[in-house]
Amino acid sequence: MITLLLVGSEDGSTLAGPTAAPPSVELLRSANADEALEVLSRNRRIDAVLFLDADSAAKTAALLAEEGPSWPPLFQVGEAGESAVPGAIIPLDPASVLEDLLGRLGE
Repeated sequence: MITLLLVGSEDGSTLAGPTAAPPSVELLRSANADEALEVLSRNRRIDAVLFLDADSAAKTAALLAEEGPSWPPLFQVGEAGESAVPGAIIPLDPASVLEDLLGRLGE
């Protein structure tokens, strides 16, 4: 079982995200950076974080950098923008997000 945390925009408009996940993938959702950090601190079994927009990615990466170096791999749909931790966010092909992400996780 792979557990992914999807992080969308502040208003929740991008939370639709990938919905056709295979049965071996559990999708958790958070609307913003603060909520993502809370979910990550309570749930150590998250295998990867998928950002649905650049703003959430930048804010969450900045908060994670303050917390220390121990977090799951960070991915973003499309090109990764600037973040507090250069190179920490891996861009994924928007046309095949889940396939690309699972391939990078070795599934």
